[in-house]
Amino acid sequence: MEKKLKIADIAMRTGLSSSTVSRVLAGKANTSYRAREKVLACARELGVMDGMASGRMLLNNLVIFAPQRAFDERADIFYFRVIQSISKALSHYEVRLRYCALDEFDST
Repeated sequence: MEKKLKIADIAMRTGLSSSTVSRVLAGKANTSYRAREKVLACARELGVMDGMASGRMLLNNLVIFAPQRAFDERADIFYFRVIQSISKALSHYEVRLRYCALDEFDST
């Protein structure tokens, strides 16, 4: 099978509606755990998940870009606590928090 995303094929195989399949693949939170598992298992089986890591499934991600010191409690307690607060606030939602340390130039 081609590796193109075919929502109708996944819907037919899982017994779910096309709109449910679309919501799951778009990373929407308004789908049941069971539906997500069925859709993602079928999508993996059909090979449509290959290469999606940089596409639709990243809609529910938040990336924090900050200097490396912001991720170290001993280096910068203020920003470290801000980042921890963001993480705690997001824990109630289906959002994946990612971090990206930036190089600092002339930070004095």
